[in-house]
Amino acid sequence: VWLSGVMLLLARFAGASFGVRRLRLASLNEPLSPWQATGERLAAQLRLDVGFRIVESTLVDAPSVIGTMRPIIFLPVTALTGLAPHQIEALIAHELAHLRRRDYAVNIAQTVAEALLFFHPAVWWISARIRQEREHCCDDVAVETCGEPVDYAAALAELAAWRTRDLALS
Repeated sequence: VWLSGVMLLLARFAGASFGVRRLRLASLNEPLSPWQATGERLAAQLRLDVGFRIVESTLVDAPSVIGTMRPIIFLPVTALTGLAPHQIEALIAHELAHLRRRDYAVNIAQTVAEALLFFHPAVWWISARIRQEREHCCDDVAVETCGEPVDYAAALAELAAWRTRDLALS
């Protein structure tokens, strides 16, 4: 029973990894975002020395980052239209904070631990808390870097509204 549970969760992880790989390959055809220079300025401010690309994509519905060696920051095209430039900067700073913390690699390790210890409810609770706190840490960096907590909160609320609209239309 344990082995079948582990295999099922690892298969789910492999499927998600395949989806991420497809997203990465699709992004190679996308031009760099006009926000690339802003991202590089923010990366210097955060003392982040990893090379990265910022692309705007219709394939994502929220800002996200994938990869550790050659990371790509995805900005959703539809949601960016209603945001002010300083709000977009804060969102980029949030994603750069994930890079600085190496959250992508930590997330992989966490997913493997969840698969191996899937039977224990405390593992799922702790894992959810870790993910939540990881986001809070990156939110703190974004606010510290860009300044305005109210504007950042408004940007997050606008993104959530866009995602809700997209789900309602689906």
